[in-house]
Amino acid sequence: MNALTVGIVLVGSQPIATLFLGILPHGIFEITAQILTFCIAAQITKYIQQSIHQLCHPTQCPPAIQWSTLLIDMCSIVPLLYVVSAIIETFITPVLLQDYF
Repeated sequence: MNALTVGIVLVGSQPIATLFLGILPHGIFEITAQILTFCIAAQITKYIQQSIHQLCHPTQCPPAIQWSTLLIDMCSIVPLLYVVSAIIETFITPVLLQDYF
């Protein structure tokens, strides 16, 4: 859906201005939240893989993961980034686009 939106923007009459005013302000926070979410999921997946490997090879040390850091990231930082992105997209982006066009 994001690629479709960017494609529609780039076909318009002033694609660069629309990209910078319409997508970039909230996209910075939204993409950061998506990357952070991906990293959290990758850490959890690695932990699960290591745990399964530990079951097959019990002589190795059990895997360690910092659950408190992951929970802080998942429950506070990621939602905050999405909220900031939504506020920018809802209230600031329309004003920027209205003033420009």
